[in-house]
Amino acid sequence: MPPLFRKFNVEIVNKLGFNKKLKVHCKSGSHDFPITYLNIGESFQFKFTILLTTLYWCNLWQGPNYKHHVVFDAFLPDKDFIDGTCTGMHPNVYLQLSNKLCCRFYVGRKFNIEIVNQLGFNKKLKVHCKSGSHDFPITYLNIGENFQFKFTINLKTLYWCNLWQGPNYKHHVVFNAFLPDKDFIDGTCTGMDPNVCRWIAKEEGVYVLNKQFHGEYFMYKWDAPSRNTRVGAPASEYE
Repeated sequence: MPPLFRKFNVEIVNKLGFNKKLKVHCKSGSHDFPITYLNIGESFQFKFTILLTTLYWCNLWQGPNYKHHVVFDAFLPDKDFIDGTCTGMHPNVYLQLSNKLCCRFYVGRKFNIEIVNQLGFNKKLKVHCKSGSHDFPITYLNIGENFQFKFTINLKTLYWCNLWQGPNYKHHVVFNAFLPDKDFIDGTCTGMDPNVCRWIAKEEGVYVLNKQFHGEYFMYKWDAPSRNTRVGAPASEYE
């Protein structure tokens, strides 16, 4: 359980080289901060009260052309995230990154991501998945078809996927398809047996095949930037 109703801060700092500016856009399901440009050494900071539904994610772009981009969960309402990934409730305490601890047994092992089209009315599903180092081609799935890819887990492995619902592809969702975190692998997905995280697109939204619930678990609504579960998702299309 996270420390509810306590104040917490997120800070983004520009330490790029060559005097490059950093473009920052952070948001939650209920709050969208204005885009900010940071010079070298400058920071962007915001404060909030921790609730069970509190989730913030940030998009960063590297100047001067702002082509290099990353999106990540800046805050999750999870004690392991606060105390393990961050510095806990005491900013002067240094703790080792939680993903280095909880994923040590999974590093070097193979894992699969699968996207399945179970939309209604014979709609196609447009899929675009990527990581920081790999960009898969856009794929169009007919009803019942799937898109699958395999990779080796390391401490920096992060894949996110954009899905659009046919036929006009206006309804969209983007989410983290894989995080290098034991809670994500074992809690959100089905663990290492089988070593696959299966995401299913349906009319009402996106589901994940979940071992704890012995079936499909609802995760994301179409066109909704907020989420109801503990795993974060970026909110904007950034291809």
